[in-house]
Amino acid sequence: MTTRPANVIHVISALVTGGVQRAMLTILPRIDRSRFRIQIYCTYKKGELALLFEEAGIPVHLVPMRSRLNPLDLWRMARRLKEHQADIVHTRMYASNVSGALAARLAGVENVVGYLHSSHELTSAGRIRAMRWTDGLRKGYFAVSRDVKDDFVRSTGIDSSRIIVNYNATNPSPVVADAESAAKLRAELGIAPNAPVIGNVGRLVPVKGLDVFVRAAGVVAKQRPDARFVVVGGGKELQNLKALAKENGVENQVVFAGQRQDMPRFYQMFDLFTLTSRTEGFSNVILEAIHYGLPIVATRVGGVPEAIVNGKTGLLAESESHEQVGQAIVTLLNDKEKAA
Repeated sequence: MTTRPANVIHVISALVTGGVQRAMLTILPRIDRSRFRIQIYCTYKKGELALLFEEAGIPVHLVPMRSRLNPLDLWRMARRLKEHQADIVHTRMYASNVSGALAARLAGVENVVGYLHSSHELTSAGRIRAMRWTDGLRKGYFAVSRDVKDDFVRSTGIDSSRIIVNYNATNPSPVVADAESAAKLRAELGIAPNAPVIGNVGRLVPVKGLDVFVRAAGVVAKQRPDARFVVVGGGKELQNLKALAKENGVENQVVFAGQRQDMPRFYQMFDLFTLTSRTEGFSNVILEAIHYGLPIVATRVGGVPEAIVNGKTGLLAESESHEQVGQAIVTLLNDKEKAA
């Protein structure tokens, strides 16, 4: 008698460009298909990354939820779970953690696991009550860092033994050096061949602290006018950040490259990597920078200190301190031994 693979459904609002979705894209295509059949339910929209999952052989379904407690939508999701003979349901981020757990219970699915990706999702008493109320519907939780786990326990009072820390992963493929491609990218962006390039990757939204990065560029430029700063990512703050670069006298040193799919080229072009977020569950881009062997300057927030040992595997600065970030960048640019 042959045993069929377990049907595993991941529930998330949308497969848009973000850390949670990128972590899924790293892990899910590598799951053993002889043991698990993976599918994804999107409750808001599929998003621009859906095609990448589908190309990897992972079906993506739009299962709309007008609100996380809408009874009709919960029954519809439960019906889909029954149709797909779901054995395990993984729910990701607050809204899906609640609605996915409720729909799974309606469908009779006992194996439900909640994913905790951020320490700033439980922003109201109502959200905390909802997580407590649905706690019994889950077998347990994965948290992407100790910081996220500890914050969740403090906020909800849920037993810490129900939560396992499961750090994000990065692509295990070996780095293939491509100096020619990196040189071409410099030329495309108008960066001189010998200019040190400091990179930052992330959505252009306030929580990512790109304003801190731009102000830090102003600090660095006074000591290293040859340095160039590249921001990779899109978002609503673009015009504000361009104005801030001009205000700090670095409009000609800061390059906004937009949202890109050719990230290996950028990591190979960077001489130094920075992360200036105001909060982070556990940063994917930090892992990617480590994978590419880059020296790193990052703000001491969330799970970042669990990835970076200050003074050994990178330099940490206080959140919001563009002066500390800038001085740390200068230190690594001027001290090749420490940067190594």
